[in-house]
Amino acid sequence: RGKCAYEGKLCVSIVLENGILTKREIEVLVMIGQAKQDKEICSDLAIEQNTLRNHKNNIEEKAGVQGKVAMAILAHRYQLV
Repeated sequence: RGKCAYEGKLCVSIVLENGILTKREIEVLVMIGQAKQDKEICSDLAIEQNTLRNHKNNIEEKAGVQGKVAMAILAHRYQLV
């Protein structure tokens, strides 16, 4: 276990320019960083296209970036992939 008293909750978060990524948003960001297609991400996470779109919009808003390429770069910057 890590040294964080909130292991598995707050300690797995990433604080960005405009907010904190949720665990699910981080999972989506990892898959975007792995260059997975939207259909594959939806299948792997068992979510609908609209849900994925919401997660991607939230990531873009919180990070102040736009597009999958920028999100992939973000994933690499935070060493998620």
